[in-house]
Amino acid sequence: MIEKESQSLLEPSVAALSPQPPACILPSRELPPGLQRLVIDSRLSDQPVALARAILNNPCVDLRHGLEGAKTTLSIELSEYLEWVIARGYTSIADGILLMSLHRELYDLGATERFSTLYHDVVLHWTKECLTMIDQIDPEDEALVEMFIWACFKHGGTMVAPFLRMESDDPNDLRMQLMIKIVDKFWQARDWSVCGELLIRFSPMLECSHWWHMIWLRTKKLYDERNES
Repeated sequence: MIEKESQSLLEPSVAALSPQPPACILPSRELPPGLQRLVIDSRLSDQPVALARAILNNPCVDLRHGLEGAKTTLSIELSEYLEWVIARGYTSIADGILLMSLHRELYDLGATERFSTLYHDVVLHWTKECLTMIDQIDPEDEALVEMFIWACFKHGGTMVAPFLRMESDDPNDLRMQLMIKIVDKFWQARDWSVCGELLIRFSPMLECSHWWHMIWLRTKKLYDERNES
């Protein structure tokens, strides 16, 4: 079990809050197949799963195609509640991976990269968290590995998507270091035909697949060059 105090990721003042869960968190909302597999196997706690049901594939939360900087009451409520859950800490790596992915998802769906300097900090924060987690993940734990790869691609993809304003071709960038590590450790990340299908099971949006393929091509090229030298 992971100690909650050591896992608190927000300021104590935030962690001390105890907001009520938003009314939109309903058990009936469908989950992507990759997450559904973990739910069936009882790998995820109820709270992160409820948040996933509320955030993923929810048109009321997806503000990417609306007014820049727009925020609905629902997305604000979800952000506050999610950050409260994260601040309280998590008791399994699976819960931690899902919570960080949902946090990034809310930032992406709100088009935060267009108007907030916090986006850069959030991406780098969770990139560092993934670099810490990777050594704790068993390559034989297929369901967990797949969710972790999805989380890592969410961070790595920011290196190639120009509208996110975080482009970089620096091989020493922490995001590239993370991508190299997942290709090196997990066979699923070495073949795009496998990796691409895996990512769609967690996030079926075609626009994401395009940028994920681009960062995979760059990562694989660098990975092969290093192994040949």
